[in-house]
Order: sequence, then C-alpha cells, then structure tokens
Amino acid sequence: MKSAHHFSPTNRFTFGLLLIALVLVSLIESDRVFAYSPVLNSALDITELDQYIEQQEAKYPDIVGGTQREILWADGVQKTPIALVYLHGFSATRGELSPVTENLGAELGANIYFARLRGHGRGNAGMSDGNVEDWKRDTVEAFEIGKLIGERVVLISASTGGTLSTWLTSQDEPSLDRVLMSILVSPNFGLADASGEILRWDWGLKLAKWLNGEEHYFIPQNELHSKYWTERYSLDAIMPMINLVDEVNEIDVSGVTTPQHFIFSLNDQVIDVEAIPEMARKYNNAQTSFYSINNSEDPGQHVIAGDACSPSTTAEVVRVMKEKIMATL
Repeated sequence: MKSAHHFSPTNRFTFGLLLIALVLVSLIESDRVFAYSPVLNSALDITELDQYIEQQEAKYPDIVGGTQREILWADGVQKTPIALVYLHGFSATRGELSPVTENLGAELGANIYFARLRGHGRGNAGMSDGNVEDWKRDTVEAFEIGKLIGERVVLISASTGGTLSTWLTSQDEPSLDRVLMSILVSPNFGLADASGEILRWDWGLKLAKWLNGEEHYFIPQNELHSKYWTERYSLDAIMPMINLVDEVNEIDVSGVTTPQHFIFSLNDQVIDVEAIPEMARKYNNAQTSFYSINNSEDPGQHVIAGDACSPSTTAEVVRVMKEKIMATL
C-alpha cells in the first residue's frame, strides 16, 4: 500500500486482468434506499448525553483508547452557538486529523462530537462488523447529538466520512437547516486505483482474494498512524465502503442547500480527485468551494493534516475551516 490510510490495494491488478473481468462478469445492481430515520430518543436531554454515549460504547470492550465516541465540551455541559460534528474515514478513527477539529473548536468556543463508525477503532475483527446502514445510523445519530449540543452544526469529515456527510445533507429532513455547512477533507467519491473497480463485479472479490490474499494491510508510518487506523483487515470489510460510494454517487443533490466546502490535495493517491468537482457540479442550489493543500507530509497526500500524518499543515487547515465558518455567520 502506498501510504494509503483508508483503502488502497496492496498490489495493483494488471490492466489485462481488469479488462477480462469487465468482459466476463456483469455489474451487480441493487435498489438504493436513502432513508433518514431518527436514532436518539426524543426525550434525551443534553445532560444525559455523556452517559448515553458511554453506555453505547461499553458494548464494545475492544475499542482502542482514544478512538471512542465522545463529546468535548467547550465550557461544561451546555449548548454552544456552533457544534462541530466529526465523521472519520474508512478504517480510520477520530484521531486521523487530530488536532484539527480540537483546535478549531477551541478557537470557536464550540462543543465537538466525535463519531465512531460501526466496526472502527476495534482492530481487525471489528472491521468486519461494519455495514452501510449502520454507518448511516451512526451519521444520523452524530447529527442529532450535534443539534443537542449546538444551535447550529458544522459537519467536518474525512474521506469516507465525507461520503456519509454527503448522504446526510441530501436527506429530506427539515432539521437539516440547522447544518451551517459541511466541510469535507479528501472526500471519497471514488478510488484512485482503477483496479478497485473489480470489487464491484459479482466475482471480483474472489478474484481480488486470489490475487492479493484474504486481507488488506499497510505498514504504519508511526505510532499514531498505527493507533488510529486499522492496519490489517479482511477484504470483505471493504465492500460496504465500495457500496456506500456507489450509492452516494447516485444521489440527486440538486436541491441541497447546505454549503459544501472541499479541502483536498490535487495529488491524492487514495481517492479519485476528479470525482470531487464532479460531485460539486451536481449542487445547483448550494454554495461550493475548493481549497487544495498539495504540500502535506503524507506520502499519499490523502491525510493532509494532523499529528499522525502531516502536522505541518494542521494550522493551515484550521485557518481555512475557521474562515469559512466565520464568513457564514
């Protein structure tokens, strides 16, 4: 893996094999369901949130410390004018861009909620527990918590977290007018490695296992990289991410009004960078903007800020996010 932190095949399939696969097999199609459904009990009070989250996370004793769902209160258990809701990427956790969100929250005096997508932060076995519908549920829950801890909500996401935030803001839910904006860092609307396309075909996963083995893995750059990412997991765990990306690319976002701000590297080796402006062009009624960071310390130019992969660009990313937020208030 070329320092990819969310997904990149260990070995590239040959172009010839991919062509053969495209000819011999047919793409699986399935009905797409995009339904927003409340998760939290409507009677849940802000003072009960910490206990609720702790009880939910206690169901998973294998969660790596520092990756759990958590609220960081700006000034005690009370609502702030803005709440930041963070959605992490595939195989990663809340620590992937840390301390970007923490520093931004401190500068804004904002409460922060860090989500944890099902299966993540729990090692190899945990990753196989993830699925699209549960990730949607986690995303809705994160937004609902955001509404309880802030008057307005700013969604901050990375990679596949951006795929989920795109799904969320497209939903027919009146309370989404509480979302001030969505800030998407290196959003995943497609993978850079074309060989990943083979996974979309009915026996593509079997072929991938035959060529690359049963597991995907990468070599961590440092201790933080090892802590906040799952570095080895079954290839089967990748399929929900692939399916989610396909679903979101089919969504009609023409009526979405939530501003969408994209921060990414033009040299990202993990995601298909061209898919970002392609998605942005679909927003007929929402403000969109682009900001590129092409000098991060991440060799894959995907995790473009944070102590784990690129501390030198953290301040710049925080500044850009803050400017976007302040310009909207």
